[in-house]
Amino acid sequence: MSRIALALALGSAIALVSCAPSHAAGGPVGWRKTGATTWAHGTGAAEQRYIRTTAPFNGSLKDLASQETINVILRYPGAHFVSSVPLAKCPAQAGLATFRSHTVLIKVGFSVQGGQALTALYEGPANAAASDAVAAMNATLCALPV
Repeated sequence: MSRIALALALGSAIALVSCAPSHAAGGPVGWRKTGATTWAHGTGAAEQRYIRTTAPFNGSLKDLASQETINVILRYPGAHFVSSVPLAKCPAQAGLATFRSHTVLIKVGFSVQGGQALTALYEGPANAAASDAVAAMNATLCALPV
């Protein structure tokens, strides 16, 4: 194989790898890893949690948004829907839904990529800032260029 052909093949491989979803992306920077896809920050009543999941999914991004809304409302009695917006870093690819109760703030980032539902759930005290978790959601859910 000539050097030019080898360089083109290597360039194509690098481009393909950079376009693949980053399922191995980590959690929020500086948080302690508590499981294969879970992280925590703080302790006691101030503890914040971050959980990533991947599951087969045949629906659209809108279908996943509806499913995640139902999941949160069922899992967190008393929580109410606040907003659902495109994830700022990749608006055509992922969404971010926010829920709140008197004591808990819940943010769910979600994306559908290659027949997989990718979700990242943040749970913390109602008055906590979730910026570290949202940054991790951007890294996990916005892996493909849009």
